[in-house]
Amino acid sequence: DPGGDDAAMIGELSAPDLQRRIFTAVIAYIESCSHSTPSVLVVEDLHWADSVSLALLEELMRATDRTMLAVVALMRPYRDDASWGFHEIAERDLSHRYTSVTLRPLDDEAARVMVDNLLGGDGIPESLQAAVLSKAEGNPFFVEEIVRALMESGTLVEQDGSWSLHGDPEEISIPGGVSGLLTARLDRLEDVSKLVAQLASVLGREFEFGELAALVGGRDQTDEALTDLMRRDLMVERSRIPTRSYAFRHALIQETAYNTILLKTRRALHAQVAEYLISGQADPQEVARHLIESKQEDRAVPFLVDAGDQATRAMSLAAAIRFYDQALKWASETTDVDLITRSHEGLGAAYTLIPDLTHASASYQRMLEFGRARSEPSLQITALNRLGFTSAFLGGDYDRATEQLEEARRLAEEIGDGMGLAEYHMNSCMIATTRGDMEKAAAHDAETARLGSDVGSDQLLVGGLIQRALSLAHGAQYEDGRRALEQARQATAGSTDLKVQSSMAAAEFFYLLQEGNLLEAWEQARKAAELSSRVGSSTASVVALEAGFAASLLGDFENALAFHAESLRLGEASGQLFNSAAAAASMVRIYGELGIDDEETAGLRAKAFEYLGQPMGETLASTVYAELGWAALGRGDVEEATDLFGSGLAGESAAKMLELPTILLGLSHVRVNEGDEAGAEA
Repeated sequence: DPGGDDAAMIGELSAPDLQRRIFTAVIAYIESCSHSTPSVLVVEDLHWADSVSLALLEELMRATDRTMLAVVALMRPYRDDASWGFHEIAERDLSHRYTSVTLRPLDDEAARVMVDNLLGGDGIPESLQAAVLSKAEGNPFFVEEIVRALMESGTLVEQDGSWSLHGDPEEISIPGGVSGLLTARLDRLEDVSKLVAQLASVLGREFEFGELAALVGGRDQTDEALTDLMRRDLMVERSRIPTRSYAFRHALIQETAYNTILLKTRRALHAQVAEYLISGQADPQEVARHLIESKQEDRAVPFLVDAGDQATRAMSLAAAIRFYDQALKWASETTDVDLITRSHEGLGAAYTLIPDLTHASASYQRMLEFGRARSEPSLQITALNRLGFTSAFLGGDYDRATEQLEEARRLAEEIGDGMGLAEYHMNSCMIATTRGDMEKAAAHDAETARLGSDVGSDQLLVGGLIQRALSLAHGAQYEDGRRALEQARQATAGSTDLKVQSSMAAAEFFYLLQEGNLLEAWEQARKAAELSSRVGSSTASVVALEAGFAASLLGDFENALAFHAESLRLGEASGQLFNSAAAAASMVRIYGELGIDDEETAGLRAKAFEYLGQPMGETLASTVYAELGWAALGRGDVEEATDLFGSGLAGESAAKMLELPTILLGLSHVRVNEGDEAGAEA
């Protein structure tokens, strides 16, 4: 249970980074258990798993190649279920370890053996056995339920440790379906036990003792009824520590018990559960479910929004979208504007994380229209800023993004919305950086810092100052950049914020590099990479790239490749594919220097070119072309090197000024190889 600084640090992690760290921790724990002793992980009812659990399991099953671990997953073989992807991935990627076992219906002989086992080896008349087998149709669960129904009805009677038939087997009636069979079993319960089963069914397949006791109105009565239901094999105990929890033995039992409750009574019970949950620290998803079932949809809205926020944090994006959609569906004219705003923003953020440009834009567009309908300019400003971000960085439509951002700026200036203006400048800075206009980017950074000071936001002030120093460095304006860096140093003096320390170290790196102080530059780059990785900074990918570059300059290719590989992975995970493109290209160049040109290298080269074509891909295009150009020279492909260096010069890129000496030196080598010494000197 993290507290203090740890809790604050976790709270600062982005949703994708938090998920990655949880996955890493879970996999590391299970691997550590299975390194010393063979271990088996059993996952039941995989068809009910959410997308995040499935993603974790897909990564975990690859550990079977590394440790003494067996994963047994049970699921329904339905191709339309998300869980079917687990089977397909295992069959495709781990066919050397994966075995698929399809459970077929029991044949008559196996079903007879099961009946005999349930009765302790005692047989039953052939006519009754035939009726059981005919009704069960090879379904083991149905075989069990039929035999239990016969026992509870008195048709099968235990005497002296063995079972015998009571009555004429020809006159015995067996319900024709599982639901009818279970209903008959529930009807034979004592009144209290049946009531408790019904009340528990309102809570769900699994439930805690305290919740059920609150509904029943007494702990002793609840205890006695649960004991009876477990003895009849209708329920099972799940845990006693830290809380007592129980579950219906099968989902069909819970559904059947629930369906025996009158609709009006169901609603009243759901309302009672909701009030109990609201009084404690309950899961907002559960509160919302019970409020909706009790027809109090308007009261469910705040809980649906909270549930959406929680699901987004857990990267369970499909669930988050469902909760936000429900919140907007049940919102009314009297619903708090802030809740509606959070729903629209949440939808946009969830679709952005997928990423799904069409739906993200549609969500922010609806937010904009809502703001206009309610005459809420601050909502319009937020929506326009998010639309601008989405258009630029998911869609690559910088002209459309600029139009949306300029409208946000105009509205923000009209009403004096400092935070809205700051968001406008940060987004506009990113667009200017992508297009290689570092002077404009630095101007936006200066405005962000000024607005941060005006609105009393240290985060905006410091962020703007540090980013301005970085923008000026990328534009090779080192004199102005050093003044900006000194301002940033003064503003961050004594700061214990690890993200701030990471950003400052990244900025220091560029200026130390320009001074030719490689060792100190490497130390700052490594510090920035370690800190950003620790706190989950959004700049983790780019600072890992810088650390790799610094290590490469020192000839430390092992560290260089490790940091570039981390930059590649982080960029892919966060959608910052421009960083991944540069990291992949740098790895190709290093492998070339080591004399390696294999399938992995070819794959990295292909990735670099692929990511160049993605939105924002051109941000570090000059770096990509420079690195691949030098790799081509190393292979002796002068023609390709010439084309790549030329592309690095022709395009607009945030890294163009930084890479200019490297590209010109590369072209000089090309001219020397061609025997054009005059051209090389030029």
